[in-house]
Amino acid sequence: MPERARRRAQKVFACLAVAEGFVHDVSPEEVHFHEVGGLDALIDVVGTCLALESLDVASVYASPVAVGTGMVSGAHGVLPNPAPAVLQLLAGAPVHGTGQTAELTTPTGAALLAGLVASFGPLPPMKVTGGGYGAGSRELPGTANVLQVVLGEEPVLDRGLPGQAQDLVVLEANVDDVTGEVLAHTVEVLMGAGALDAWLVPVLAKKGRPGHVVSVLAEPEKVPVLARALTRETGTLGFRQHTVARYALAREEVEVEVDGQVVHVKVGPHRLKAEHDDCVRAASQLGLPVGEVARHAEEAARRLRPH
Repeated sequence: MPERARRRAQKVFACLAVAEGFVHDVSPEEVHFHEVGGLDALIDVVGTCLALESLDVASVYASPVAVGTGMVSGAHGVLPNPAPAVLQLLAGAPVHGTGQTAELTTPTGAALLAGLVASFGPLPPMKVTGGGYGAGSRELPGTANVLQVVLGEEPVLDRGLPGQAQDLVVLEANVDDVTGEVLAHTVEVLMGAGALDAWLVPVLAKKGRPGHVVSVLAEPEKVPVLARALTRETGTLGFRQHTVARYALAREEVEVEVDGQVVHVKVGPHRLKAEHDDCVRAASQLGLPVGEVARHAEEAARRLRPH
């Protein structure tokens, strides 16, 4: 199985385990997937990831997600529609209800969205290269039970800037009464909650007090979750929000080994960068400096992806 497809499938099942664990109040390792862990779900997840690989899809985007109403049957009996695991998996994603008394988004489908989609919203700028439709077997009154897929190439932006333009949101808060330890923890919490990036900038605040600006880069649909995390962790009484355009160049992640230790390396158009946490772990196991492990990992990645 191709490495990228394997990583994608593992991420989808990890999302599903975390969501089911939250719903059942157990750790992800203790989760029993019931019907979503069956052969059909394995085929759906692995097949989707292999299809993306065969089409060489680098990034996945999705429209807002439709959900039905009424009740659905599951391993635990009859539950409100959408099911609890679906709601947990779609936390932060834009959804819209319909009058259909049918399960329009299943836990497996929601897990695929949670694990694969870079952002939700309108069709991103692209040069359309193809498309396709997949039809389900269920008959839905007044609605075609069809999924549309559009393939495209990222455009080269105006002013000669390469990459894909994406409208993102920056949240900022000024704090002058929070310790460095709390601020470092806040950055970790924000990244864990779905921030694309988070950082701290020291400033001289009012009345000459030393302070920091806490900044968060996020997709628009993640703003509510990240705003709550920012205010909760720092205790700030307010924050600023503004829209920015990010130009993201294509990148991928490859897995290499350094003396038997697995290290992930991010590969972009112009450079490679070994994952620092992987290098630290490998360096501890091998008794080598972190910089040496990073150098060996990047050399191995360069052999796999020569520029």
